[in-house]
Amino acid sequence: MVMDKIIRDSMGLKTNFNKMSKNIYDFEKIAGFDKTSDKRLVLALKKEIREYEKAESKLKKQNKLMDMVVLVMQISRRKEMSLDDAWVRWWKKSEKYIGKNKARHIKKFDKELE
Repeated sequence: MVMDKIIRDSMGLKTNFNKMSKNIYDFEKIAGFDKTSDKRLVLALKKEIREYEKAESKLKKQNKLMDMVVLVMQISRRKEMSLDDAWVRWWKKSEKYIGKNKARHIKKFDKELE
């Protein structure tokens, strides 16, 4: 099955989220952003999400997405969370969306978004 192959390949994919998070952390320190509170980072992430929703151009949306990625990396680094590990767990968890239980999980997911 194609989806099975995608999941297997993605789970084994070497990611560099942790390295990128470290680079963002180093930048934070040099720029003085390391003094920003965790709460403020979360508020900034929420603000970026709202601005993404309002953005009309593809470029503006792309810039907002990258701002969100950087904020997520800042938060994960400060909380000592491995995004590389989270990547593998996400793919393992996502296996439930294929196969015979697919419809049930999609219905549950749609309900959670309401």
